[in-house]
Amino acid sequence: MLKKKPLFILKIGGSVITDRQSERPRIRISILKQIAVEVAKAYSGSEFNLILIHGAGSFGHPIVLKTGINQGLKEPTQRIGLGETQRLQTILNTSVCRYLLNQGLPVFPLQASASAVMKKGELISMDTQALEGLLLSGMIPVLNGVPAHDIEQGCSILSGDQLASYLFNRLKVQSIFHGTNVKGIYSADPFQNPDAAFISEVNLNAVPDGISGSSVTDVTGGMRKKIEELSAVGAEGQIFDATVAGNVLGVLSGEVGGTEIIKK
Repeated sequence: MLKKKPLFILKIGGSVITDRQSERPRIRISILKQIAVEVAKAYSGSEFNLILIHGAGSFGHPIVLKTGINQGLKEPTQRIGLGETQRLQTILNTSVCRYLLNQGLPVFPLQASASAVMKKGELISMDTQALEGLLLSGMIPVLNGVPAHDIEQGCSILSGDQLASYLFNRLKVQSIFHGTNVKGIYSADPFQNPDAAFISEVNLNAVPDGISGSSVTDVTGGMRKKIEELSAVGAEGQIFDATVAGNVLGVLSGEVGGTEIIKK
């Protein structure tokens, strides 16, 4: 068993580890390798335990948008789309774990949809007993956004952001670190507005206006949804650019790499 250490959640966005502009599933292998190396450096001899969550990116958003399963199962043909979406998520999660394992990290892929129950798109229950046991055994559970059973509509999408906030209070997580493909929070979408101003600190009790969704295909709410999820549970941490070399290592080592999320 492990001694008591602070527990961090590192959530890596699908736009970081996959090509979100691609209509076909495509992994950004060089970025994924870079992140694996940096997590390994930070975790070696560390004084923290870790849960890693990643998004679906091009392995999820295009097919979900095409099949409409995020709005529920309304047609028999959507059942194939549901199964295919889960299959693609499993492929991505397996690939992520492979690169992490190659760096000597004791990761364990964990399928959240095996026990998650949704209601109109909100996660209402999920068994965490196995996850907690893995942590106590010295493992790093690796979860990802997935389609999940919804008691009202048959299916909805359980995002990585929802997973992070759900686990925050239940497991007494100290900080949630969101690795994205931008520096952090801006006053507007920086990909669409060149005048968007970077915001170095966000107080969850006074979230600024202007934070929007994603500039690419996104069925889970983008940056605004991240802030809403963090605010709902009062989770402090950071939102930073995980594509920049050194940022993942720095953030896990206690440095400020993007927008600090605080609660005062």
